Amino acid sequence: MGLLIYVLAIVYFLAINFYGVFMLVLQKKQIDKDEKVDIKDGKILLSGLLGGALGIFISMFILKHHLRDLYMMVVMPLFATLSIFLLYMLFSGGFGVVI
Repeated sequence: MGLLIYVLAIVYFLAINFYGVFMLVLQKKQIDKDEKVDIKDGKILLSGLLGGALGIFISMFILKHHLRDLYMMVVMPLFATLSIFLLYMLFSGGFGVVI
């Protein structure tokens, strides 16, 4: 049972990071093509808050997107630090905090 919780936590962390990166890529493509932007910054911030901030923050530099937006450049590293700290606490405590 314990191994399953670890695997589910890792899969969730990877999935939410891929989802955040995917949304950022789609938003950049829509802006580059001068289309109506369906993906707002709030959705990207929410996925960052849910654990995908590390992937979003790294992909912001790779895609050169939102680098001039001070709000995203301050909030994403804070969310990334929070999610890494939470993962560290969960894995070091054996998920005793959650269960």
